[in-house]
Amino acid sequence: MDEARQWHSLFQHHDGVTGTARDSVVVDYAKKMIAALDYLGDITQKSAANLLSSILKAEKSEKNLLKPILKAEKSEKDLLSLNITQKSAANLLNRILKPEKS
Repeated sequence: MDEARQWHSLFQHHDGVTGTARDSVVVDYAKKMIAALDYLGDITQKSAANLLSSILKAEKSEKNLLKPILKAEKSEKDLLSLNITQKSAANLLNRILKPEKS
């Protein structure tokens, strides 16, 4: 992550912004910016997967603890509603990673 941040700040250098750099420098900056974005995308995906797996583990534990009670008092349709947390997390992740275009 530090490397991606450093490459991003390098690209923000005045030569990269104002167009006064030679073509080879601009190409080098662009390659580093793309690599930085790729690194940050990987970090975002891994972080989201970690957060979602924590939610799913907690949800699974909750289902196992409540299973006897739910079997006695709830219908199958009600049991399916327990997946709301999982679906909400997935929808949120999709909106973050692929925002809607206006």
